[in-house]
Amino acid sequence: MVVWCPMGNHTQSRSSKITVLSGKERRKLLAPCFQSSMLKGCLDVFNEHAQKLVEFLHEEMGKEFTCVESPLALCSLDIVCESILGVKIGALQSEAEEYVSSLDRFLDVAMSRIWKFWQWPDFLFHCSNSYKEVLPHLRIAHGFSRRVR
Repeated sequence: MVVWCPMGNHTQSRSSKITVLSGKERRKLLAPCFQSSMLKGCLDVFNEHAQKLVEFLHEEMGKEFTCVESPLALCSLDIVCESILGVKIGALQSEAEEYVSSLDRFLDVAMSRIWKFWQWPDFLFHCSNSYKEVLPHLRIAHGFSRRVR
């Protein structure tokens, strides 16, 4: 996990000299983000992407079966990127397909690593085929993050 997000609240060790915020302190920092005045500013973004999701699902109505997990996740990614980062990525319209598929594959490998206890130590994981598989996906995800900044 450290490869993906080097030092953060979740991956930081307790022995680190950097101050670790308590849960209460983190909630105090996040609370202003969810005030109604802040959310009202993002209402247009929410409505725009909700309309796109409805249109997408309306097109899927003719099919016998539609899995809604992926469109909902892509719509959520669109909303988060535009409302928080101010960047339109068009994940629901397949404009960010490379990033989404790389992120999905990376998460598959990360979950697989959790279940394979022999890959827990970094030095063993770095010798595995899973690590070699995850590197290109990490480059794509980090490249996307750099472009968004």
